[in-house]
Amino acid sequence: MRLFKRTLPNQSSLQSADLILDNKIFLFKIWEPYSFKGNLSWTEDPYKDKTWKFYLHCLRMVSFLTNGYEMTKDLKYLKKAVWFITSWMEFNPTPEKNVSEWAWSGHGTANRLLNLIYFWSEYKNSPIYNEDFGQKFMDLLETHGHFLADQKNYEDYNHGIFQDQALLELTVFFKHFKNCNEWQEIAISRLLARFNKDVSNSGVHREHSPAYHVVVHNLFIVIKDFMDYHKIQYPADFSQKLYLMQDFLAYMTKSNGYLPLVGDTGLSSAFNSIEEGHILNEHWAYRSSKGKQGTLPEKIFFAYLDSGVALFRTDLNKHFKNKIFWYFSCAFNSIIHKHADDLSFELQYKNTDFIVDSGKYNYKEKDEFRKYFRSVFAHNTIAVDGKTYPLNKEQIGKSLLFDSYEQSESYYVVQGCHELYSGIRIYRTMIQLRDQALIIHDRIVSDKHHQYTQIFNIGKDVSVIKRDNDNFLLVSKKEDATISLRQMYHISSVSILKGQENPIYAWQSYDFNQKHPITSLHFTKDGQSIEFLTILAMDDSIHIDTVKIHEANNFYHFRFIDIYGNNLFTDIKVRKYSEEELFRQKIRQYGKSKEAKDAWELFSNRNGYKLVRCNMNLNKRQIKNQFFVELNGVLVKTIYANDIDSANQADFYSNGYVYISIANEDGNWSNDERPTKEQLNQYFERNKLILYYLDES
Repeated sequence: MRLFKRTLPNQSSLQSADLILDNKIFLFKIWEPYSFKGNLSWTEDPYKDKTWKFYLHCLRMVSFLTNGYEMTKDLKYLKKAVWFITSWMEFNPTPEKNVSEWAWSGHGTANRLLNLIYFWSEYKNSPIYNEDFGQKFMDLLETHGHFLADQKNYEDYNHGIFQDQALLELTVFFKHFKNCNEWQEIAISRLLARFNKDVSNSGVHREHSPAYHVVVHNLFIVIKDFMDYHKIQYPADFSQKLYLMQDFLAYMTKSNGYLPLVGDTGLSSAFNSIEEGHILNEHWAYRSSKGKQGTLPEKIFFAYLDSGVALFRTDLNKHFKNKIFWYFSCAFNSIIHKHADDLSFELQYKNTDFIVDSGKYNYKEKDEFRKYFRSVFAHNTIAVDGKTYPLNKEQIGKSLLFDSYEQSESYYVVQGCHELYSGIRIYRTMIQLRDQALIIHDRIVSDKHHQYTQIFNIGKDVSVIKRDNDNFLLVSKKEDATISLRQMYHISSVSILKGQENPIYAWQSYDFNQKHPITSLHFTKDGQSIEFLTILAMDDSIHIDTVKIHEANNFYHFRFIDIYGNNLFTDIKVRKYSEEELFRQKIRQYGKSKEAKDAWELFSNRNGYKLVRCNMNLNKRQIKNQFFVELNGVLVKTIYANDIDSANQADFYSNGYVYISIANEDGNWSNDERPTKEQLNQYFERNKLILYYLDES
């Protein structure tokens, strides 16, 4: 029988089951087993920890006990599982009647349902089967189904995946429930909607955390397997996005196998995170097998503009002497697993983590250290007036990543900006000069006077040597590797902080409730609109004496000059984006996209061009004018449909149609020719038209 198991039968789970037989509740290794006598009240909270209570009401103990029975066929494990289930039902029979807020949470109910179904698969044919208990158990399962299908109980983020995973499994194995077909339709439609909302078209999970990228990928890959096994259909692009998720994982996993400690991520190897039978992507096959299978991912630079993430790495490419990896992010998609880390980056040089992110620490939002780990001070970005910025829903969409004008073999550029501090816009440009130096240009714009602090958190394996207030040497304790950190503009003051507790600064966390001290460098300037220009040079492999920046023709031109006055590179041009261009990037990063296809028709035949249209089946009232159109990746000028008067103009009209004017020569049409629907559909199969839009529904 193919089903979902929250714990797997192995020696470790058997040991956990044996503890539970002895009235010692074991949930995870981070907590000592909780000993109890007699009955449970189901209000226990021995560690003052909401996560412990969550897993208690998931009945994780039942899963361990079922593991024990599956492995040994010893009925004592099933009997103890029946005892826990009976006790839980007595105190928490319905969502309306229970003793704990954790008894019927959306995510907890989903996990519990999977544990209950797993238990039933072993119990139903066992010698201890009891018809009275079986009927009560069926009633409990049906109550779970009604609860999970009810939209008011749906948790609109990754927890919703667990809910629909459990609901889907219920409908496969308990088809006698009256609402079975309806529940299955709800589960599948919500799963696909959740997947398309939470995973970008480029394959990046949007909850700000590499760890949850892996968690969500693995959730969906086992759901896909389950649907394949039980012959449940899903769209073809479902598999394609899973392939892209693995591609992103291949590029963001560092050379040592660890994920960047961004957002709510802990230190763990990604190499064994996906089962071999679930590998779809040739680059991940190469990374996870350490080169024994698959294809080497050789691309050096990626800007995932629809996701707010950019990556640079030379450590997988033999043509570079210096092995560098950095991960840069600028996205505020939701408050889920979100830290105040917009414009922050993490940098590994050779095998040393020089510039580090914080890790998650825990999920206790009232914990002062948890507050620090989520704050701007735990990340490598800009703080204003000694404060972090709020992490609330009003901030969604105020952080953008956008591309540079050009790239070359000598340099790579990406930009970001945010307006997460009221009345202030902060821009950051990252310029990677081959494998020699990373240039960080911060430009801060405000009408009021503020204190701005540029923060660098230095890894625990790095010594910090101060040369002067503007110049530091970072030295690896592990290997022969150094980075020179230089401020090219005057700094008002600099602070060197180490594992400080009052106030809290300079800590990093690898594991749950674990922290260790690191060093933080805080460079401070006062003013209204100011700039920082910082050079991180690897092993003194490049000697930049002066950087000159001038603005011309909507570009910032960067010149890097050595001590002899020689230009080290040709001028590097960085695009200065207009407000209109930034708004389009906001639509691209936070909105939706839809290809116009299979429904094209001629609207009017005009001199030199055809005006054609396609029904997008979208509500224009919810989109308003928050859209733009691209044809083959090129922006098409937006103009009111009634005013279109030449080729290469487009509109998304109030009737839900997208209109575009196509030059006759582009379609190989004569002036009088009236292309058929079939001809137009063939044209747009060759030439992809994408509508990007923000939906306010």
